[in-house]
Amino acid sequence: LVVGIPPWLARNVLKRSFFDRTERFLSRAPVAWLIGNVTIWVWHAPFLYNPALEHEIIHIAEHLSFVVSATILWWPVLAPLEERRLPPLVVIVYLFLTGVSNVILGILLTFASPGLYPAYVNPEDEYGALTYLRDTVGLTPKVDQQWGGLLMWVPGSVVYLIASLAALARWYREAEGESVDSEAASSSASG
Repeated sequence: LVVGIPPWLARNVLKRSFFDRTERFLSRAPVAWLIGNVTIWVWHAPFLYNPALEHEIIHIAEHLSFVVSATILWWPVLAPLEERRLPPLVVIVYLFLTGVSNVILGILLTFASPGLYPAYVNPEDEYGALTYLRDTVGLTPKVDQQWGGLLMWVPGSVVYLIASLAALARWYREAEGESVDSEAASSSASG
């Protein structure tokens, strides 16, 4: 979502003081980080996760909050206006801390007692696949929960690693550009 916003549109929207003030507040690294990470943690708490599985309106609210909070989380990293992005080194730290939060939540889910989310202990089985999954494949509620935690923990963290490597490459390119610019300036001053 963030990458798809054209810079001209962002510039036009941010000309309005309300949107500019809101964007400046929400794109502060600590604010964006807290919104993005707290949203994930809160929705994975059983007191919210379980009702979200049972009630469609809560489920919709959950996923809308994921979209909004993820947009806020990624805005300081990928903002359509380059001058609104965090510096590369700060991005690396920001994404590292996001990855740590993600890993901790994934570890907690992986090693939590089975039954954290009761809907997965005895799910509806309108297609008759549950017996096959449980008895043949071995996908017990415990294994299911462990896989969910592992997916959040490992592949989920790869996204932050890739984005951190991209920030590192950006930092390197910027340093190379400054080096080339200073060499050109010193050679034109001496020539």
